[in-house]
Amino acid sequence: MATKHGTGQSVELVYRSAPEDGEECLRIVTRLSLRTFVLRYLRRSAVLMIAAVFLTLVTDILILLVGGAVGAAAGLLLGFLRFRAAKGALARRLSEPAGAGEGRQRLVVDGSGVRRTAAGEQTAFGWDRYPQYVETADLFVLLGEDREGLLVTPLPKRGARGTEGVNRLREILDRHSTLAA
Repeated sequence: MATKHGTGQSVELVYRSAPEDGEECLRIVTRLSLRTFVLRYLRRSAVLMIAAVFLTLVTDILILLVGGAVGAAAGLLLGFLRFRAAKGALARRLSEPAGAGEGRQRLVVDGSGVRRTAAGEQTAFGWDRYPQYVETADLFVLLGEDREGLLVTPLPKRGARGTEGVNRLREILDRHSTLAA
């Protein structure tokens, strides 16, 4: 169903949750998160090592270099453990809807955000919550972050009504979110 809502069209997706949706979301998030992890923690470790080398050269105290190396290694290890924990928590969250037998889901995507109805419950999310999205052959995946971790919402293309519905959905996403690299 495509209707006018607010400032633009809306697209209705009706589908049944599938484990494959969660698995595909997890692959996307792992790829993007691993890139972020590498950039964030390697950059921090490199800065720490450069500072340790500089201080060692200036002060001629070798223990500073050892301390910098230990600090950099500890930072990488803690960052990796945090990455793994976040990935595990996300995997559990993504597997719950499909495993819990939520059954049929209805999402309406429009200029105000996403409204979801599943198992008799309704939730709504604005676009400020999902600044990015990724498109795959079968899904659009909305991506965001909050204090509790990553926010991931799959929008299965099979839920749209044909190619026209998928194209309208892509237009709405392009207008209100940014395609992630």
